[in-house]
Amino acid sequence: EAAMEVQERNKLRDYQKEDVQLILNKKHVGLFNEMRTGKTCTAISAANEIQGTVLVLCPACLIPNWESEIKIWATQPDKFTVVSYEFIRKDYDTVMKYKRKAFKMIIIDEAHKIKNRQSKTRLAVNKLRAEYQVALTGTPSPNEPWEVWTILNWLDRARFSSYYTFLYEYFVVTSNPWCKNIPVRFKPGAEQRLSEVLNEFCTNRKLKDVANWETDTDILDIDLEPTPTQLKIIKSITENFEYEDLVTKNIVENIQRIRQICLSPKLLDFRGTSPKLKWIKDFLKSYKGSSIVIFSNSTKFITTELAEVVPDYIVGDTKDSERLRMV
Repeated sequence: EAAMEVQERNKLRDYQKEDVQLILNKKHVGLFNEMRTGKTCTAISAANEIQGTVLVLCPACLIPNWESEIKIWATQPDKFTVVSYEFIRKDYDTVMKYKRKAFKMIIIDEAHKIKNRQSKTRLAVNKLRAEYQVALTGTPSPNEPWEVWTILNWLDRARFSSYYTFLYEYFVVTSNPWCKNIPVRFKPGAEQRLSEVLNEFCTNRKLKDVANWETDTDILDIDLEPTPTQLKIIKSITENFEYEDLVTKNIVENIQRIRQICLSPKLLDFRGTSPKLKWIKDFLKSYKGSSIVIFSNSTKFITTELAEVVPDYIVGDTKDSERLRMV
């Protein structure tokens, strides 16, 4: 009954149903569709169709989103385990712990995170195998086309066993006195040949083709659980209009103080951590090198808490020359 309820409430679009069937038929699949085409719910829906446990690997900042989507789409939420790349790459014992669990399906989100062949993340992920393996990313080769090999090697170790065989089959390769086997560009006709191979077990859907009703803005709500300290302070302020030395005068001030506590207890000189700040740190760490703008209504949060992780920020009294430099 629960499974039927979830299916009735959350209906996939036709192209997503096709992608689910591809996963079930091919078992090792790359969903390389563009952002906002619904790769997460597609992968969860495919997992609903198999018997066994599922491991999801993703950047730490996306764990709340996966947990939220699993609650919405999964018929058996308990069979999912969501772990961050940062955690799995810690040490050999951690990797072996998850390898021994013998998951039926492994999903790697933001799969381009394993593009570096020698990185700890890629080496850790490569040790984890399952009957069903699904790689999700809108950018399988973020900078150069040959970067896709690490994902293909994880999906199909037999066909893509050697990086250098892959290079020489599809790319013009050169060398210099300091480095050998440097890929330069596709060989004539090789891009089409590689596309034909990938089409057998990978998708590459464009947002404009499958979801032309979408806007140009992607809005994602992240639900973060408050800490016990935050809940304790909020409860006291709500019921008694005070907590320790803090006394609020009315409901409006109550709301203001609760918003500050939700940002970080330190804004009101209380001890405690900030789930929001931790999420921002994880996000920045996962997308190092990207251009990111963070908005906040709290100047104090920006100048104290965010200032620890964001080198440049603009507030009301920032000089015009500094604003221009940063922008």
